[in-house]
Amino acid sequence: AGGYLLDIPRAIHDQLLTAGLQPENIAHAGICTIGDKRFHSYRRDGSRSGRMAAFIGIAEGAEPK
Repeated sequence: AGGYLLDIPRAIHDQLLTAGLQPENIAHAGICTIGDKRFHSYRRDGSRSGRMAAFIGIAEGAEPK
């Protein structure tokens, strides 16, 4: 079919490691939004899907756990 594929969970995991997080502090829920009706999915629902956003960060001065 051509085109490119991106392993988004792996890419995010690698970015978190690069940012200095320890592997034991990174969790992956293993949930796919297309198959789980609790989440909005444009791939599943098309233009009638809802929207979601996330803001993730590390607080300045936060101590590693």
